[in-house]
Amino acid sequence: LLEDIMGHFCPNCPAAATVADNIATGNPGQVIVIEDHSGAFAQTAPPHPLPSGVPSYAFSEDLTCYAGNTWQAFYNFGSWPIGLIDRIGYNPPAAPVSAGIQYPNWASTVSALIAANSHPPVTIDIHDSCWEPQRIIGVQITLNFPFPLSSDSTYYLQALMVEDSCIGWQVNGAQNDSTYAHRYVLRGAFGNNAGGS
Repeated sequence: LLEDIMGHFCPNCPAAATVADNIATGNPGQVIVIEDHSGAFAQTAPPHPLPSGVPSYAFSEDLTCYAGNTWQAFYNFGSWPIGLIDRIGYNPPAAPVSAGIQYPNWASTVSALIAANSHPPVTIDIHDSCWEPQRIIGVQITLNFPFPLSSDSTYYLQALMVEDSCIGWQVNGAQNDSTYAHRYVLRGAFGNNAGGS
């Protein structure tokens, strides 16, 4: 899991998103990428000041969510883009050793993890029950481990919702792009930990 912590006011974030996409494409079925829009660079305008020369409605779409903002507050990252990869070594309240990785180092970190860990297949079944008056989404996850799990360890499972291809504003280098395609945007988490609703 490669979590790309970014924001639409971050000029270097599109370059990092390209790196993340290339890693996922080069490792099919082994890498999941999530764009987590959180922190100061992910604020809407207002309160974030608008760049000069853009219309008043620019950067008004909120791509943040409760889960991402909660995790940002926990890690307290001070620069973007920044990455979390598999959250290895996560042991609250200590930060994992794979937190805060700069995007030029994402590929080597992911490659080392893939080489050192064989992952069993994961089956995910998502269904929409279409119950009225509200819609309910259910998630069933089957994990097949090739080895017995240790009874003295704690395991966490987090189900997240992402939205692909959110077209909107993004600072891209020195340009303000109004048709940028935000990919795999974190939109929420199903209960559990501080993921919230």
